[in-house]
Amino acid sequence: MSYQYTDVLIYGVAVSCEEARALLVELGAAAFEAQRAVDFAGIKREWEVASWSLEAGRDDLAAGFSADVDPCARFSELADFYDLLGFLPFLTPAAEVETITWSGPRGRTYSRTRYHVDLVCEGADARRDDSKRLLEGHTSYFGVVLGSHGYGYRDDLERLAAENDPRIARNFERYCRPALVARGWERAPALREVGQIW
Repeated sequence: MSYQYTDVLIYGVAVSCEEARALLVELGAAAFEAQRAVDFAGIKREWEVASWSLEAGRDDLAAGFSADVDPCARFSELADFYDLLGFLPFLTPAAEVETITWSGPRGRTYSRTRYHVDLVCEGADARRDDSKRLLEGHTSYFGVVLGSHGYGYRDDLERLAAENDPRIARNFERYCRPALVARGWERAPALREVGQIW
């Protein structure tokens, strides 16, 4: 497996690891419900997992138990469940993001999105199995992801920043701002390039 320094462009606000974890639990639950309504179609594009396993795992974790979600992982906390399985981007409805699709080897179709809500952790390193979203002692950014340049993707981050697509501010106000207001966080969003290795 090869790794590369990657810049992720996000329009958002800085949050601590503890704040990021709280956001993951609250917003992950909302994203879980959105995915359940479509039989977890988005999650199943990335993971070969049964709907019943996701539901049972989430219910066990919510009740304070650990959970095996086969074949993904064993979880002890809801935040880690929502994080590893990648629920947060599904908080943003598909109609409000840009989906990029391409064909890979053996006819498999791949896709990714931009202008979705997510958390991005500064300094996360996949070589250590770090989470891309939160890491103790590191700052995360909560907001709308525009793109990334590095391993796997070669987005033109300068162009994406200059285009100022209306979905960026709109999705932040709809899907990020309410969580900030509910916590009394008066933080102004800004465009940031967040460095990670993955």
